[in-house]
Amino acid sequence: MQERLTAVCRFCGRQYRVPRSAAGRRARCRDCGEIFHVPMPTYQIDDTIAQWLLEDQARETRKQETGVSQAMCEPGEYDQMY
Repeated sequence: MQERLTAVCRFCGRQYRVPRSAAGRRARCRDCGEIFHVPMPTYQIDDTIAQWLLEDQARETRKQETGVSQAMCEPGEYDQMY
């Protein structure tokens, strides 16, 4: 079964369930006759992935601030620092 999106006519508020393939296209409202755009789908990043990305970004920032590279450290020492 194909996933469907919710599209809302911005003129009269009528809601439609449309195929995902309609995302980004225009549609005509059956109630008021106005043309509106079907929104693109939104995606949510899993909290675990988001946390991992934030930690990775913070680690990179610390590296830039300290100027320490992995090549300058003893084996295992670099991972303990960050």
